[in-house]
Amino acid sequence: MGRVVGGQHLAARYSILAIILRAAVKDRVIPATPCVDITLPKTASMAALVPISTETVLALRDDLPARYRAFATIAAGTGMRRGEILELTLDRIAFDFGTIRIDRQLARSSRANNPVWGPPKTESSTRTIPIADVVVEAIAEHVKEFGHHGSGLLFTTDLGAFIGTSTLRGAWQRAARRVGTDATPHDLRHYFASVQIRGGLSIKVLQALLGHKSAVETWDTYGHLMGDEDDRSRAVIEAALVGTGRTARRHSGTDVSKNAATVVPQ
Repeated sequence: MGRVVGGQHLAARYSILAIILRAAVKDRVIPATPCVDITLPKTASMAALVPISTETVLALRDDLPARYRAFATIAAGTGMRRGEILELTLDRIAFDFGTIRIDRQLARSSRANNPVWGPPKTESSTRTIPIADVVVEAIAEHVKEFGHHGSGLLFTTDLGAFIGTSTLRGAWQRAARRVGTDATPHDLRHYFASVQIRGGLSIKVLQALLGHKSAVETWDTYGHLMGDEDDRSRAVIEAALVGTGRTARRHSGTDVSKNAATVVPQ
C-alpha cells in the first residue's frame, strides 16, 4: 500500500503538478489541464506553530560548516526563503543602505556556470528588505572568506559552483542532528516573523517583508503569536485615561466603585 500523504504535502505536490500541466497545455503537449475545480483536503491549522528559540538558531548556525553559516544569519535576520537566499547576488545587496532587493530567481535551465534568471514566482515576492548590521557583517565576512560565484551569487560549493538545495539540506540535517532539533531551514523564517511580532511589527508590514500574497496568509500563519494583543489594548487605554479620569475622580471626591455598588434598580 502506498504511503499516505498529509494535507500540506499533498497541496505542495498538487501545486507542482498543476504548474507542469499548465506548461504542457501552453506547449500544446496536451489540450487541457485536468487541474480544474479540484478541492483539496483542508490542511492542519498553523496555530500549533512554535518558533524555535534564539539559542537553537545560534547553535545551528555555529554547527553548520563555515561556508553555510551566513545562510543561517541571513534567514533568521531577514525571513527570506531558502531559495531566495541561495539565489542572492551581491548586486542585490545595498551595503551602504542596509537593504536586500528580491526581484528575480534562477530559472530551471540554469547550469553550474551559467545561471539564467527569471521573474519571481509571484508578484508579492518582489520586495526590498531592510537588514540589520549583524546580517550585513555576516555577508561581508562570508564574501571575504569564501568569495562569490562569477555571476555574483553569494553562496558557492567548495568547487566554486552555486549551491543547490540538496547540498544545503545535507549540511543542515547533520547540524540539526548534532544540535538535537528537528528544525528545518524554513523554521528560520518563522523565527524572524516571531521576533518581529514580539517587537511590535504589524501584520501588514510583516506581510510585505515575508513576500506573502495577502495579510490573511500572514495572519493565518502567525496570528496566534500575537496572544498579548488583549493586554496591549488594555494597557493603551489605561495609559491614555489614567491621567484624566482617575485624577478627575480624585479631585471631585467621587468613588465610582462605591456609587456603583449602591445603585438600586427601579
